[in-house]
Amino acid sequence: MWHGNEVAKWPIDQAAGSARFFPPCFPVIPSQAGIQAQAPHPMRPLTLYGIPTCDSCRKARKWLDGRGVAYTFVNLKEQTPPADLLQTLFDTGAIAPEKCLNTAGARYRELSLKDRRATMATADFVRLFVAEGMVLKRPLVTDGTQATAGFKEAAFAAAWTI
Repeated sequence: MWHGNEVAKWPIDQAAGSARFFPPCFPVIPSQAGIQAQAPHPMRPLTLYGIPTCDSCRKARKWLDGRGVAYTFVNLKEQTPPADLLQTLFDTGAIAPEKCLNTAGARYRELSLKDRRATMATADFVRLFVAEGMVLKRPLVTDGTQATAGFKEAAFAAAWTI
């Protein structure tokens, strides 16, 4: 129950020039309450694996650029992710190997992966992705400890916003 004498405990918006009180039941945004927000933790450097002509890669790059998130773009036609990075991401559960498969791609169909993927071990996925970069779902974005495959704005916001 609220009592009038609790008003003194509420955050005050000093920047507005007049005292505005925010009751405890409403979320307080630090800038509204005149509270100095702490600096966010610096994000580890991101690497975006993709191809320049991929629409999902373009959307992801535009999203990251629009938020000032630094990243290194790696063209999958020229360089695939290192095996040790993929193995670490899969072993730690940062992303499942199956989530990294580009099931809509021509190379996926050419290699008959639909029939083989159910029996593939993690090491098999690692070897496949290192040898055949075009079977990776694009973009693959990672900081070495977490990863996203494909572009979904909600997933990017959850993973790559500081």
